[in-house]
Formats: sequence, C-alpha cells, structure tokens
Amino acid sequence: MKKIKAAIVLFAMIILVCGGYFFYSGFWPEDITAITAVPVEGDEITPTDYSDESNWAILDKDHKYPVDIFCFYPSEWKRERHEKIICDIDNRDMREGAVNFLKSDGSVFDTVGNYYMPFYRQYSAGFVLKLPYDEEMKFAMGVPRTDAMAAFDYYIENLNESRPFILLSHSQGSKMSKAIVFDYLRDNPDVCKRMIAAYIIGTSVTENELLLNSGVSFAGGSDDFNVIISYNTQSPDPEGPNREWLPGSIAINPIIWTRTDELATAEQNLGSYIEKDGEMHKKMNLADAQVDTEKGLLICSSVDEKEFSIHPRGKASLFPVGIFHHYDIGFYYFNLRANALDRVNAYLTER
Repeated sequence: MKKIKAAIVLFAMIILVCGGYFFYSGFWPEDITAITAVPVEGDEITPTDYSDESNWAILDKDHKYPVDIFCFYPSEWKRERHEKIICDIDNRDMREGAVNFLKSDGSVFDTVGNYYMPFYRQYSAGFVLKLPYDEEMKFAMGVPRTDAMAAFDYYIENLNESRPFILLSHSQGSKMSKAIVFDYLRDNPDVCKRMIAAYIIGTSVTENELLLNSGVSFAGGSDDFNVIISYNTQSPDPEGPNREWLPGSIAINPIIWTRTDELATAEQNLGSYIEKDGEMHKKMNLADAQVDTEKGLLICSSVDEKEFSIHPRGKASLFPVGIFHHYDIGFYYFNLRANALDRVNAYLTER
C-alpha cells in the first residue's frame, strides 16, 4: 500500500513540475511539436512564387521616381495555440498588418521612390522570442529568409530595371534586410553598387557583421551612400532589456546623423508621425535622440515611458516599459524622410 501511495505522490510531483515548466516558460506540449515540425536554416525550403502579383503588398509599375524603395514589414502575425509557428503566405492577419504598416511607418519614403513590398511568411514573434536568440535566428533564416531572398531576386531580375534602390525595414523585417545585404548583395557586387542605403531599423547591426561583410559600411554622416543605417530606441533606464539589441551594436542619431554621444533635442526633430485613434498625425517637439556609444543604442529621454512602450495599434507589446521598439521609425519619421532624399541626391549627383 505504501508503495502505491509513493508512486501516486511521485506521479503527482512529475505532473506539477512539467505543468509548472510549461506554464512559466509559455510552452505547451503541442508547442514543442510545432517547433520540431518547422523548417529551419539549412533545410530545403520551397520559396513563395513572386511572379504571382498577389504575393506583393505593393508593386509600383508607374516608376515616377528614379529610385526604388524595397521594403520588409515587421512582425504582423500572432500565433494562436495549436497553429504553426510560421504563417502561410495568404494569412489574413499578416497581410492586413503589412498593409497597415505601409499606411503608417512604412510610408516614410513614399515621396522618395517607387515602392515594392512582398508578402513573406513570418514566424510568430510572440512565440519565437521565448527562445534563446540563436534558436530564434534558426527560424528567421529558414522560411522567412527563403521568401525574402526569392522576392528580392525576383525584383532585381524582373522589376528593378537597373535603378538604384533603398532598403527599408523594421524588426523581423530588418532581419530579412540583413540577409539581403550580407548574403545577396555580397554575392552580387554589381547590384550592391546600386544600393543607396539600407535602413535596417529595430534590430542590431554589429561591428563583427560589418567586418565579415566588407561590401557595405555603416553610415557616418547624413549623405554617404552604399551604407547601413540602424538603431534601437529606448529610454535612459528601461524596466528590462531590448531583445533586438546585441553586444557590439552600432547606432546613428537619426536627427543629427552622427555616431557621437551629442544630444539632439526634440526641438531639432523635424517631426514624429504618431498614430492616435486610428489616424496618423505629425507631432512636433516630441522625441529627442542621443547615441549611447558604449552599447550602440539610441536613447530617447523626452517622451512618456509608459505611453510609448505600448503598441500603437493596440496589440500586446513584447517589450518592457522603456523600450520604444514600436516607435523606432515614428519618433524620427520626417528626419528619416529628409535623410533618404539627401542620400538619393548625393548618389545621383555623383553617379
């Protein structure tokens, strides 16, 4: 009888320990199955067909500008339990989110160039961010990267017509831009020469990555070209770390376009673009900017931490209070627009 009771107690303890693990980690048994069922970096993956125009959020055929904007949107899809952790290309929520990005932050260069933005299969950020960073990147460099590379290759071969171009991206989309810059452009130096700039915002670009990929450099001023622009925005003392930040990161100040620790005041800002009640509004004197040169982060000290740590479209934020990830572009929207024009003019003048 004692052996039976001991076995029951042991079984109960196992159930409690396993249940506690799944509860506190956020994973459930079906999640583990979902992880193992998803192709990752190195697997053979069939890309999305980008000759099908329905797989583009925007595909500009008017060509009224001499320059193209190639864009990757951030994470716009949230997985429900029992769903795969990579969405299908026709996922409605992902597609609607991508279009909403084009109407808000993604519109930042719509006075600069012809827009091209493919839909691509995304991982669910809320799920994958529970994993160690190296594990996250295995998923990012699997299905999403496969689609990103296929879309960009189709664009270059069939749509670009040898025009110079700018890359624009945020968050998960910026991981796709990094794949383009550090893989595709490295292997296609003639195409690389036509890249005016890559605005890889809301994820880290590190010194080591640049050392390993010498085809492009990090921006050092306001009008150099064939360069990367990158930063992650936070308050001086956030409640937790920014998952998108990596040691060795580099950042540039998007108001005064230096990499020093000089403070650019909110009064120097050309204007933020902020969503309120479903509408976008220009707001002056909101966001200052200062580079933390030791960590390679962008510090904004002039805004309300709690107000600007939430997602502007009411989605649950995956970041601690004081991490302004959702406003990396919006805080400096009109500075970014003016800067893109400066770089385009410098490029076209020299070429």
